[in-house]
Amino acid sequence: MKLGNSQAIYVIYNPDFNITKIGISDNVEKRRVSLQGACGCELLLHYNTKHVFNAKIHEEEAHKKLADKRRVGEWFNVTPEEATNVVKSVISEAVGDPIIENYINGSSISQIAKDNNVSRQAIISKLKYYGYYSTTEIMVSRPHKGDKCRITPMIMPDNPKILPKPNKKITDPNTFLDEEKPTLPIGRLKRMEPNINFNGKWYQISTYRNGEFFYAYTKDIEKAREYVKEIK
Repeated sequence: MKLGNSQAIYVIYNPDFNITKIGISDNVEKRRVSLQGACGCELLLHYNTKHVFNAKIHEEEAHKKLADKRRVGEWFNVTPEEATNVVKSVISEAVGDPIIENYINGSSISQIAKDNNVSRQAIISKLKYYGYYSTTEIMVSRPHKGDKCRITPMIMPDNPKILPKPNKKITDPNTFLDEEKPTLPIGRLKRMEPNINFNGKWYQISTYRNGEFFYAYTKDIEKAREYVKEIK
């Protein structure tokens, strides 16, 4: 199963020019920093939605509603509050990304991977790409000098089901389930099942735990499957 792509719709305010931008991004905070570096002035993230599918369609709908107040590109002569209200109105029926929502709500990566029939690493890669692993920044508006808002970053703790990263790396990440050991690295591996690869002779169990990759090897598929159950 291929993981679906989703994006968040954001409202970013430029207090120097009193204009507001409505855009979409995979990683909202990363986008804000990029825009801020390009324009050379402080930009404030006023609001962003959850990750939703077909975000581009909802973004364009918001732009149409504010067409008469467009300044240039995706920037509009409206307050961030006005822009936020418009965005909220167009995403009322938007479909959220269940992978990200389930992770934020406390589901383990192993369970999410199982539900979507993909590897744990695929889920982790997606969460990292979106900036949700291992910490998530939530931008919260705070009153400051009249109608303006100061944006205060708040750090969400790691998913409680993820163990803390060890201080020292494990020197040998390989585990051998048979008396015979393969010559590493082994090549021509193809994915057979979630977490299990096979090259015609050896089964390789590949997992990602506590910030490290771990591997186990066996010639017995049942041993491989049992090992996967144990580590999950």
